[in-house]
Amino acid sequence: MSELEKDLVFAGVDTHKDTHTLCLLDHMGRAIGTFRFAADAKGYDALAGKIGGPATCVGVGVEGTGSYGAGLTRRLLELGYCVYEVMVPGRARRKPGRPKSDSADAEVAARQVLAKMP
Repeated sequence: MSELEKDLVFAGVDTHKDTHTLCLLDHMGRAIGTFRFAADAKGYDALAGKIGGPATCVGVGVEGTGSYGAGLTRRLLELGYCVYEVMVPGRARRKPGRPKSDSADAEVAARQVLAKMP
């Protein structure tokens, strides 16, 4: 594995009206961290900055690219990121005993991007 491949990240975003939660995974699928940003122009740029440049981000899985994630999706595409529409489990489809978690939903989104890669 090259040094460049070791620097690659996979990103997932759980979107809401007021905040977006970002999860980053490394090239092995290990969680790097989870971060929350405002759902506005400054928040979009801060989120993109946390991901790093498009050259080291394999893709960004965004929940709700046509609704709460629309503004973020537009900004990420403008910046050159590869953005994927992802689906995270709704409350009715969650495993019993697993409450709603923005961090967990963002990780599911990132793992969906990871699963798309060969």
